[in-house]
Amino acid sequence: VDVMDNDEGFLQRNFVGLLGRLRLSVSQLLGLGGSGRGLQRYKLDTKEVKSGLLHVDDPVNTGIPSEVDLQFKWLDLAVASASGASKPVEPVVPRGEPQGVVLVELHQGTGFPEEAVKGLRWKCWILEDQAAYSSNGKPPEHPDFQTSLPDCLHHVIDQLTARDVDPGEIAEIVEVDVDQVAQYLAAKAQHEQSEAKRKQDYGEVRCVELSWYETLALLVNDPAASISLSLVNSRGDVMGHLAPIKVNDVISGAEKNAHETSRMLSIE
Repeated sequence: VDVMDNDEGFLQRNFVGLLGRLRLSVSQLLGLGGSGRGLQRYKLDTKEVKSGLLHVDDPVNTGIPSEVDLQFKWLDLAVASASGASKPVEPVVPRGEPQGVVLVELHQGTGFPEEAVKGLRWKCWILEDQAAYSSNGKPPEHPDFQTSLPDCLHHVIDQLTARDVDPGEIAEIVEVDVDQVAQYLAAKAQHEQSEAKRKQDYGEVRCVELSWYETLALLVNDPAASISLSLVNSRGDVMGHLAPIKVNDVISGAEKNAHETSRMLSIE
């Protein structure tokens, strides 16, 4: 379990990224065969946190442990045979018990309204009271501009450029050669020009791209049910939705290329 910083302000104030990591085996989580139903607190490993970028009085620097609360449950989706090996669970499953897990991978998309992109995330569910939510969508990372400038400086240079700081002064601030800054700005401008033309050609002038790159897990109680996905804003308002996907079609293969399919979003 990685705990990450989620600084999405106009000017990023926290460049730490990783705030702590938890590594536990399944047997440790279940407590030697326990059900694992209760809420338990675990201490995070903060050895890989960039403590030098934190405030001197930050709890990590003062020795105060970082902790996370986890709640989990063991599900018997397979049964042991006489030989001790596992075999698929029998078709007859107690009513209400999960019969499997569907993993929904979220990648990226284009055509999202520019004025409504902040805080957009996916709500995915089979039973709505058990809905899973993604993190907020983010603009794609910088493409590879084939320059000698370190990628970690792109955001800083972009923010300084937006404030009309001269390239020569930017070079002094980030401690690189002015030619490197000029090369990056030229490559970025060319990329933006190409993107603007593409959006013009496809009618997406006021739209942007967003990416998620995460996986949501849904427990399946009834294979005859459908998977629903809606795009919601930071207030929980539905901005759009995808057509429902039948679980049986995913299992049987009737849902063609279900593992990597682009779908059209219907705007509310």
